[in-house]
Amino acid sequence: MQPVPFPPDALIGPGIPRHARQINTLNHGEVVCAVTISNPTRHVYTGGKGCVKVWDISHPGNKSPVSQLDCLVSEKELVHKGNFLLETQ
Repeated sequence: MQPVPFPPDALIGPGIPRHARQINTLNHGEVVCAVTISNPTRHVYTGGKGCVKVWDISHPGNKSPVSQLDCLVSEKELVHKGNFLLETQ
C-alpha cells in the first residue's frame, strides 16, 4: 500500500481552510474506509478491516494508536459524538 497524494486543487474552494500542513502519518496497517476527528482536535479515529484505531494527535511524534477497538466497520462513516463513537449504517 502506498500513500496517495492530494491533487493540487484539493485544498482550494469556498469553505475550505486556506492553509493546511501535515502533522503526522497514521499507519493504520490495513485499508482505511472511515476517518473522523474529535473536537477539540486531539484524537483521530481510523476504521477498517475489523477494527477502529484511536490516535492521539496532540503528540505528533507518537507512531502507535492509543487504543484499538475490534469491530466490523461495514460503512464508510464514523461519527464522534461526545463520549461515543458511532458507526452509521
